[in-house]
Amino acid sequence: MSKKHQYILRKNGIDADRYLSMRIDKESIPDGAEVVIQIKDKDTGELRTVPVSTAFDGYFGKNSRFYMQVMNDGHVFNPYIHRRFLPAQFQRNIRTAGYNGIHNYVREQYSWNYVVRFLKEECAKLAMLQRRDPEAFRERSQFFTLRDMQNVLRDYCVMVMNVLTTAENDAVSFRRPRQRKEEICVFVKGIGMIRVDHIRPMKYRFEKFCDAVDAVRSYGELSVLMQRFDFCKLDPKIRTSELFARRFVESGAFYTLKQKIMFEGFSLGGRDVMDDLRLLKERGRNGYMNLYRAVSA
Repeated sequence: MSKKHQYILRKNGIDADRYLSMRIDKESIPDGAEVVIQIKDKDTGELRTVPVSTAFDGYFGKNSRFYMQVMNDGHVFNPYIHRRFLPAQFQRNIRTAGYNGIHNYVREQYSWNYVVRFLKEECAKLAMLQRRDPEAFRERSQFFTLRDMQNVLRDYCVMVMNVLTTAENDAVSFRRPRQRKEEICVFVKGIGMIRVDHIRPMKYRFEKFCDAVDAVRSYGELSVLMQRFDFCKLDPKIRTSELFARRFVESGAFYTLKQKIMFEGFSLGGRDVMDDLRLLKERGRNGYMNLYRAVSA
């Protein structure tokens, strides 16, 4: 690691001494070979391999024009906290739905299928940030805490089971005389055609998933659980949970105000950008959407 990289890391509160630095003569590496680092557990003797090609260099956003730049908030550019797309999305939603209608708009326009995909991606990012950038993790995780994610997933499971129960009851009630249960199929919008005798096992699978979600104790555990689970698609017209909409809007309001302060010259009355960012967190304690409405109306 160069002295420049060490300086930037230390300036932003990151212990540069914990990163290894080494030089390997390329001529000593045969064609087609891959350099790897092996870490040995002193107690068990187990060797764990870390591929050099995927090792984290302490920086994010390699393809961005801001890569390795120190931003106005004093941090090296990190697309996980210097978010450029979310403010544009949030402001577009506000123009469409207005301040008072934004929560209902999110519940109606962002389907459960979007919510599941969002939670999987967000949880994986938070698990990564928790390991690599604790400060960025603290900022981003305030909008979707582990408990928030667990509760939204529980709402999703309840919705799936309700949909399946309704479909099962409707199908059985219209069963023809002498028709066996395993012969009955029902179409569930979003999920597709299901045999009625398969519904109860499906519901049980979601009950067990819900129990597993409640039992996790970290974003990493939850991320692995979600990546392995086979989610069902739901009818896009089914409204998503109020909790998801509230946390999604809060996140959008915060990062939009942060974007305005850092890149558009907007001020909350602070002495400089750093002071405005401090005021943003301080005045946003009662809700960033409330603050956004107050300073934008």
